[in-house]
Amino acid sequence: MKITKLLFVLSAIYTLPFITHAQILSDYAPVTIAVSRDTSVNPQAIPVNTSKIAVFSSGNFSGVLTANPASGRVTITDAKPVGNYTITVKAFSSSGTSSTKTFSLIVNNTECSDGRFSGNFNYPIIRPNLTGLAIGDFNGDDKQDLLAAHLGYNSVSIRLGNGTGGFTGNTEEGVSSHPYSLAVGDFDRDGKQDFIVSNEGANLIAVRLGNGAGAFGSMPNVPVGTAPAIVALGDFNNDAKLDFAVANFQSNTVSIRLGDGSGNFSGSLNLPVGSYPEFVAVEDINHDGNDDILVSNSGSQSVSVRLGNGNATFTSMPDVPVGYNAYSIGLGDFNSDGNLDMAVSNFASNTLSLRFGDGTGAFTGSGNIPIPGGPYSVTIGNFNGDGHLDLAVTIYFQNKVSILLGDGAGGFTFQNQVAVGSYPVYVVAGDFNGDRRQDLAVANYTDHNISVRLGINGTPSISPVASNSPVCEGQTVQFYSTGGNSFLWSGPNGFSSSTQNPVILNSLASHSGIYSLSFADNNNCSATVSTIVRVNPPPLVSSMLVQDSICSDDAPIILSGGIPAGGVFSGPGVLPGNIFDPALVVAGNYYLNYSYTDANHCSSSAIDKISVLICTGRDELDSQDRLTIYPNPAKDFFYVNLRSKLGMYQIELFNIECKLVRRWNPDGEQVYKCLISDLPSGVYFLKYNSAQGIKMIQLEILN
Repeated sequence: MKITKLLFVLSAIYTLPFITHAQILSDYAPVTIAVSRDTSVNPQAIPVNTSKIAVFSSGNFSGVLTANPASGRVTITDAKPVGNYTITVKAFSSSGTSSTKTFSLIVNNTECSDGRFSGNFNYPIIRPNLTGLAIGDFNGDDKQDLLAAHLGYNSVSIRLGNGTGGFTGNTEEGVSSHPYSLAVGDFDRDGKQDFIVSNEGANLIAVRLGNGAGAFGSMPNVPVGTAPAIVALGDFNNDAKLDFAVANFQSNTVSIRLGDGSGNFSGSLNLPVGSYPEFVAVEDINHDGNDDILVSNSGSQSVSVRLGNGNATFTSMPDVPVGYNAYSIGLGDFNSDGNLDMAVSNFASNTLSLRFGDGTGAFTGSGNIPIPGGPYSVTIGNFNGDGHLDLAVTIYFQNKVSILLGDGAGGFTFQNQVAVGSYPVYVVAGDFNGDRRQDLAVANYTDHNISVRLGINGTPSISPVASNSPVCEGQTVQFYSTGGNSFLWSGPNGFSSSTQNPVILNSLASHSGIYSLSFADNNNCSATVSTIVRVNPPPLVSSMLVQDSICSDDAPIILSGGIPAGGVFSGPGVLPGNIFDPALVVAGNYYLNYSYTDANHCSSSAIDKISVLICTGRDELDSQDRLTIYPNPAKDFFYVNLRSKLGMYQIELFNIECKLVRRWNPDGEQVYKCLISDLPSGVYFLKYNSAQGIKMIQLEILN
């Protein structure tokens, strides 16, 4: 298991004569935190008989972990990168007994962001030629601070963060000649953050122990190789004490020095690497639980890989070819295969080499991303909130930082370039204003300042929502949205859905209204948008045929009587144009459908019956008026068909005794149905009064 920023803390304990107390450490609750944020977690109870605590992390966690043995409190500073980690807390008593607890740490995406930065904050450093930069919390106020090394003066500057993106103070800590690179840890296990700095002009590492209030005390310098450059921390002998590795530019070696847990370092191991090594990175790249070393060689266009054996010895792997003047190394899982990959800046080639790890210590690939202007320092981040690793690269001759957004499959795209100071040489990512978005701090070589650029709120990338509205009752309402990765719809009648494109089946007019979608897109940006849905009710349709019976030998008729008018009849015997032809069917009753579509394209229908009769005994009373009576004989009813409208006319029915039994006034109706179902069977006489006079015909009723 890799130890990331291992910290031991000593405290006084009380013992009774001849009694040995057992060491007891309680459980910790899981922790969830946004990337680059700070937090702390306490055990359920204060530790018992505890003199020191070691804190370990799994994976490639690169935040700072501290522990207080008196309270058991674990503090996490600048948690990164995004991922799930297991934190192991191991407490020791003075007699050597120990207990171990673990808890889960989830580092979440940033808040809504898209990889853009704002602000023109430049914090002056009075000394020239800045080369190194590091993040820590040196005064214990849970706000991120900065350390800056300046090659042109033999000191390190401390700037204390105010938690809102600003930095104050002008404290300097004297070190040795030409300080170059910084690393932060707790080397004396007192729970306060310390730092080491490589001194290029003195061939040594200076050690400074923090007092927890922003000041530091000196420890003996540690001799290393010639012109030490970048320094990195690890635990190379698995003794739960922080060690370091430093690239020696002119010795072509990497010096390994082992910590004793009190701030001292010893050893003389110098690992041969390539020509002019500049940068050293420490991670467990072959999943064996031991820290490994990767070294960029600017003179041999390669990265040397040395696999740790867990006992401060190393096994060489084949060098990995990269570009000219290889400098900075950024390690992360760029293609989401669970293995660490590397991004290497090639200063003279103006490229960024991507090499993909196989999990055994070997790397493949030959891809190089063009980055004109002298790419120098690389840092890993999560700048756009999508959970994929991104890159920030300082461009030395353009005074900018290029932001490259990762796609999680090993690819990167340029987002933008951030203007900073003159000749930027080192970049780090933190959260300096506590808004859950990653910010940048950049050391500018000639400007005597640190540029701070704050990550800004992104813009949701989802397009406006829509639907297939308007629709008619009974139809399906379909909603549409694009992009995004989480959804919550709400609307009338308690409608709710967490799917991207929900539907409402068999919609009703009451489903009309405003529907809202709250979403989060791939950049962790959230917003609420809405769309209006209209569900139109169907038209009210009825059918009362003006002529609901016809003789089988009659000519075709145009059907009418549908309400509203303008609809379409269909059914047996119906032709286009609402024409009913009795010749197309046999005698009988037929149900015809009347369908009507309104201006909203909503339809409804009604049913009515038409009877096709065999009109036996058809009698024509008046050839001029063409008035026809049928059927004759009749049962229950008979029809009067006036084939040319005359206006008002009257029909009277007399029984065999010449007594009036019925009178009808059709009021100009062309076809009139006369009901006789209540009359007894017999012979009757039908009297018709028209403009041409009175006419009569015999009618036989068979009821």
